[in-house]
Amino acid sequence: MNQQLPLYLPGALLGGIILSAFYVVVARKFARYETIILAGGLIAAALVYVVLGMGAASPQDARVGLLGLAAFGVMAIVGARWWPPLIGIGWLLHAVWDVVIHWPPKPWVPALYPLTCGAFDLLVAAYFLFLVTLGGSSRPEPPARASSRRS
Repeated sequence: MNQQLPLYLPGALLGGIILSAFYVVVARKFARYETIILAGGLIAAALVYVVLGMGAASPQDARVGLLGLAAFGVMAIVGARWWPPLIGIGWLLHAVWDVVIHWPPKPWVPALYPLTCGAFDLLVAAYFLFLVTLGGSSRPEPPARASSRRS
């Protein structure tokens, strides 16, 4: 392993933190679609490893990437449609995926990408789980209906 790697670790983690903050701000800006944006991001995060491995990964690595894409895709779709906390759980599991499956990085994965992505995933998961589970729905409440009284 590269001896300079410890020097790059804070930058990799900080990069994940900054990117996740930007992503959350964008998702909040479109609050009506926030759940869909965060679910789509989970699918995109899984797709990154499939794209990175195209042509460079071994057949086993390609199968693992496609399996991850299928699993995280199902979590995102089911979470967006029926049970939103599943999206946050998916983001947590993707952080584990980054570190357990892709660390140390394979030759086809950029050196610090798993750590940057892991930090990103953890913060998005924490935000989403707080918002949905503790803070209420990520979707705005519909406006209250005015009651019609007949005099």
